Amino acid sequence: MQEIERFLASPDPEVLCVRGKWGTGKTYNWKTIAKAAKLKDGGVAMNTYAYISLFGVNSLGDIKMQIVQATVPRSSIGDPNPANRWIALWDKMETTVKKTVTWGVSALGKNQFEAAMAAMSVTIERQIICIDDLERKGAGLSTADVLGLVSYYREEKQCKIAILLNDEVLEGDEKKAFVSYLEKVVDVNLLFAPTAKESAAIAIRGTDETSERVRENCIALKIENVRVISKILRLVRLIEPMLKDYEPGVLNGVVDSLVLFGWSHHEPNIAPSTEFLYKYGRIGWDDKLETTFTEQETAWRKLLDSYPFHRIDEFDQELIKGVSRGYFAPDAVTSHAAELHSRIKASKAMAEWQDAWDQWRYSFRSTADEVISYIAATFERNIQFMTNDHLNSIYDLCKRMKRDDKARELLDLFIRANAENREAFNAFHAHYHGEKFHPDLKSELEKSYDSTKAKRGLEDLLIKFSEGWDSDVIAELDHYSSEDMAKVFLAYEGDELKQRIMGISDLRRIGSADPARPSLIQKFNDAMRYIGKTNDMNAERVERTWGVKTVDSLEEPKP
Repeated sequence: MQEIERFLASPDPEVLCVRGKWGTGKTYNWKTIAKAAKLKDGGVAMNTYAYISLFGVNSLGDIKMQIVQATVPRSSIGDPNPANRWIALWDKMETTVKKTVTWGVSALGKNQFEAAMAAMSVTIERQIICIDDLERKGAGLSTADVLGLVSYYREEKQCKIAILLNDEVLEGDEKKAFVSYLEKVVDVNLLFAPTAKESAAIAIRGTDETSERVRENCIALKIENVRVISKILRLVRLIEPMLKDYEPGVLNGVVDSLVLFGWSHHEPNIAPSTEFLYKYGRIGWDDKLETTFTEQETAWRKLLDSYPFHRIDEFDQELIKGVSRGYFAPDAVTSHAAELHSRIKASKAMAEWQDAWDQWRYSFRSTADEVISYIAATFERNIQFMTNDHLNSIYDLCKRMKRDDKARELLDLFIRANAENREAFNAFHAHYHGEKFHPDLKSELEKSYDSTKAKRGLEDLLIKFSEGWDSDVIAELDHYSSEDMAKVFLAYEGDELKQRIMGISDLRRIGSADPARPSLIQKFNDAMRYIGKTNDMNAERVERTWGVKTVDSLEEPKP
């Protein structure tokens, strides 16, 4: 601030008051400017300087002692441990003052150090004094007393005094005293209210990508508290090493969330609450959501509409816990990060796939070989994210352009890449449900599907199907015969039988367009008919309990 620089460079005794909310960087700015000013020719007019805080101080004597202890020569302003502090102090003392020290120790009988400090307080003259945290002084010290001492140092000791405080928290008599003395004592009265951009510049000094993102987000959310921004940056630095091996988008997403959650935690009276953030994430899809908002919530909503935040997911919940604790659990973070990493890579793959097809859509110059080569390379590079839909697109194009060898090559690649993923060959579960698949490809996919061994046994599948609707299980069940089912049903009774029979029995009354449904129903009925033929009691059970009439023409299952 130019006014602080002018104050430090001027030799005239005066009082400067810098007011501002906690965390806005008053102290940081004062110390930074003072330290820089000492290096400039004429930047600091007086030879000695002291910075003190009144936090918990209860007497004027304590203030004087602090000033004496904190006094340093101009050249040591901002140094953490100035070696020449006492030399400078002693040089200021005249012969009569040195005699006073001796008299104080012997005549008053005080502790030697306290007596020396009290005597040295007479040396407080013609120097710069910064008094911070006036609003945090102890209960035994009044604002009027402090400002009276400040006036004395300016008028009688020709000192320059800067007062830093948050005047908004002063109340009652203290507030009245401050306002009353303000015009009488203070020469320059400043309100320190930095913008979000200025606060971010104060709190974040780094120029790396992470620092830049934290800075940009703090500005976007209009966070003005320097201390809060510093705490947010600390949280980001804690989690950053845990995410170094993932897609850059993982860290970027975490930074976006942490800036918001950190602000919410550290400034609960200003920032959106966690409850509101959950509510905000449900806007647009939760019909039961209360759609009326308070004036404050409306302002928060407007702020978040332009911020990279949509809803709180499971990873965000873990981040919120970490913000509250002050640290993050590495295992939980990496687990969620790995999932987000996969989603980001899949999203990138899909974007790249769409871009590749633009070579076909938006050109009249590129040749068939060029287009197919480009799309095929994209397919190969992102094979782990490619479905049989994607394969069908490039396969069909290769066939139309008479590039059969390339079509076969891509098919073989897809089969190898999905050797452990049987459902990848299920054309019915594709986007087109098999209706628009190239006939050659559909046939090849069906062969691969049939030749791939089901990963789950019949009993596991029957139990799984009874626990809840799962269309994926239908296709696997259809690979078993009616004889297989009959053997399982005959092997159990009671709850164990119910576990294995209810799901597939209920399939008969559940509407589904799955092509395997009719086949499964037929196999179930055939299994019941076989069981009904084992004895008269079972025939009655099959007909009355399971609604299947026995027939004489059913062949008995092979052993």
